[in-house]
Amino acid sequence: MWNKIYSLLLVVSIVVMCAVTYLAYSQLQSTGFAPTQIVASFNPYSNAYWGFLVVSFLILLAVGNVILWLIRNSWALWTSLAFFAVFALLKSFWLDKVLFDYETANSLPSNSTFVSYFVGVLMCAAVAAIVFFNHFLVLRMRDKIHGEPALINNQAEPILTDKTETIETKVSEEQLADTDKSS
Repeated sequence: MWNKIYSLLLVVSIVVMCAVTYLAYSQLQSTGFAPTQIVASFNPYSNAYWGFLVVSFLILLAVGNVILWLIRNSWALWTSLAFFAVFALLKSFWLDKVLFDYETANSLPSNSTFVSYFVGVLMCAAVAAIVFFNHFLVLRMRDKIHGEPALINNQAEPILTDKTETIETKVSEEQLADTDKSS
């Protein structure tokens, strides 16, 4: 159930981010207005881009934490990171470059694109570190509350069943006794 909720949220977030990206890009392609007015109209789209990206990433991360907690599967956390990285780098490397080219072509004062590249990469690295430590902390808290996960060698390994979503063990007591006798 949580996997479906996450997938739906991810699809909605991607569609909205693509729409905001298109709107920001098309704003720079518009004609009939003064270049300063077009650049001024681009800024709200840029702010909305970052705002929605951060909010949607945090929602995806929260649902990813629920998935990690319940079924001990971290695919949603790393998918959330990929979502953030793709759209942050798209903004930093493409949209800001288009803005820089538009400002340069219309003799407007412009910011350096190098700063945008650097900030985009640093933000992705910072978010990757946050996701990594979040993954570590959620697993540690889950193990602390529900007990340590069993090891593969000489102990039971938890697996998730398809229908009941309960944890069963692979290794039976007899197999554990056999391994203890052989050692």
